[in-house]
Amino acid sequence: DRDEWVRVLADHDVCVEPVLAYDEMSAHPTVSAALIDQPVGKARLRTVAPPVKLSDSPSRPPRPAPALGEHTDAVLGEAGFTRADIDRMRGAGVLA
Repeated sequence: DRDEWVRVLADHDVCVEPVLAYDEMSAHPTVSAALIDQPVGKARLRTVAPPVKLSDSPSRPPRPAPALGEHTDAVLGEAGFTRADIDRMRGAGVLA
């Protein structure tokens, strides 16, 4: 099991740390001090704060994944498809 591998490798002077499950990670003293509740859309997500803070480029909070097809038109437009092409594909059932 994981703990046995950590023990065996550590006994041979191998730099090793276990991969922790979320509940183990969030209970770890180093991590629990850095846990924050981030707003994600209308919900809140318990996550680890960024390890560094940069004054010129602040980190962005996590956000929910886009809805299915939310960026389809924009991506196809950037790829060179016209509005008529996109409408035709949507009408043919190619696009959701």
